[in-house]
Amino acid sequence: MAILGGAPCAPRFVGLINQGLTCYLNALLQCLFLTPEFRDRFQEKPWASQPEQALGQIFRGLQEQHGPVPTKALTTCLDLHGTGQQDAAEVFLLLLQRLGQDDLQEVFQSEAEKIIQCWVCGYKECIPSGGRMLILPLASHTQLCGLEGAGQEPGKPANPSSGVAQGNRDP
Repeated sequence: MAILGGAPCAPRFVGLINQGLTCYLNALLQCLFLTPEFRDRFQEKPWASQPEQALGQIFRGLQEQHGPVPTKALTTCLDLHGTGQQDAAEVFLLLLQRLGQDDLQEVFQSEAEKIIQCWVCGYKECIPSGGRMLILPLASHTQLCGLEGAGQEPGKPANPSSGVAQGNRDP
């Protein structure tokens, strides 16, 4: 923790340079940098490939906190262009694939099966363990059943008119 005028202050953060419509990538990179399990595993290894070197430069820039960090080298390696909005989940999977390090992918392995059930018609959706992304299922199903919201606590609706229950189950 830094000391400013004798009083402790929070660490300073710097941002990433937006190359047009790359806010989805910048948000993903900041999340990865602030995920200690991922960042520490990544920084332990030598960076051999171009994507690894580009991500390493970004992480180093974020850690040194000198000013906005460029992401051009990474967008070039991933063949992303700042001219169109991309899906952050797809770019996340693309980045993990290009990094090609199984131990980095293990950080995001899920360990519990997620079960979401509609109280109106009984439809049940199970998301198996082992996934590498957060999934928002039943979005269209809730509209079909005329539900207004999703459960806030496992097994309990957000409000009386809600008819969706969520829960986790160890595999």
